Amino acid sequence: MRVILAVTIGGWIATGLLYLLGSWRGPWVRRRFPQAGRAIDVLTRAVCKRPWRASFAVRFAFGARLLLPLACGVAHVRPSTYFVGSLAGSAAWATVFVFIGYEFGQAAIRTLERVRSYDRYAYVLAAAAAVIAVAVLLRRRRRRRAASETLPE
Repeated sequence: MRVILAVTIGGWIATGLLYLLGSWRGPWVRRRFPQAGRAIDVLTRAVCKRPWRASFAVRFAFGARLLLPLACGVAHVRPSTYFVGSLAGSAAWATVFVFIGYEFGQAAIRTLERVRSYDRYAYVLAAAAAVIAVAVLLRRRRRRRAASETLPE
């Protein structure tokens, strides 16, 4: 639960700062980053149509995760709408991805436990590979020495 809360708050603060930057310095951001400015213009039109959905979607907007909060600020979405919507979106996003991460972690632990039963074989295989590598290197060294001794001066 603490992980979900930490991820929620961290994501919410980050998107909140981007919203504030967009509402405070939106025109400057568009001039400073012309390619982002064009995307912000497109996103701003979408935000104006559905400000609540856009506010909720700021954490889920893959590819526009930085630009959508800026566009919400540029569009002057009401702060109460934006911060409540982005908090709800951040909480939903954090919950989903923390549980996905937990399940992947559990699967990795189960896989490692299964692989652990083959440790002996891995050690033997690694030792054999090391012996072969040393033998190959020594053989190459002997061949180079023999070739350099037979060269006429």
